[in-house]
Amino acid sequence: MYELNKQISDLSNAGLSHAICFVTVLAKRLYPSYISFSNHTSFGDPDRLYEILLLGESALTSLPQYDEAQWQAMRTELLDLGPDTEDYPTAEASYALDACAACDTLLELLSKEDSNSLPRCAQLCFDSLSVYVQENGILDDAALSNHPLMEGEMNFQIGLIQQILAASENDLLTIIRREYPPLLHRRSLM
Repeated sequence: MYELNKQISDLSNAGLSHAICFVTVLAKRLYPSYISFSNHTSFGDPDRLYEILLLGESALTSLPQYDEAQWQAMRTELLDLGPDTEDYPTAEASYALDACAACDTLLELLSKEDSNSLPRCAQLCFDSLSVYVQENGILDDAALSNHPLMEGEMNFQIGLIQQILAASENDLLTIIRREYPPLLHRRSLM
C-alpha cells in the first residue's frame, strides 16, 4: 500500500488534468456495478450517473463552468442516485454505492480543483473488492490485503498512475477513453 500511496501523492502533484484522468478511469470501472444493481432492482438512473461520469472526460478539454450551487446540486443528486444499504442490504448495493461515491469524488475534484480526493477514490475500488472477497468467507485483514484480487487492483492502480504520469496533457483523453475491465466482472473474478 505504501507504493500506491506514494504514486497517488506524485499524481496529486502532477496537476488537475492528471488527477481527473485517474478518478474518471476508476469511476468508469465501478460504473458497471451500478448498472447491474439498477437492472436487478429498478432503482437509480444509470444514464444520469453516466452523464456525470462524462464530465471527467469533457473536463480534459474544457473545465465545466458551474457555480458552487450547481456543483452542490449535482452532488446532492448523487445522494438520490445511490442506494441506501439499509433498504438494499446486499453486496450489490454496496458496489453501486461505491460507483456513486466515485462520481461524487469526480464532482468534488472538478468543483474544488483540489486533488486531495484521490486516495478516497482509490479506496472505493478496494472497498468493493473487499466486500466481494468477504462474500465468500470472512478473512482477517492480512489475508484480505494479500488476496490476489486486492493485489491485482493495487498493481492496476499503480500501473495506471504510471501511465498517467508519463502521458502528455494531450494523451490523457486517450487514457480515459480506453476500454478497461469492470472492477467486478463476475466471470473474471471466479
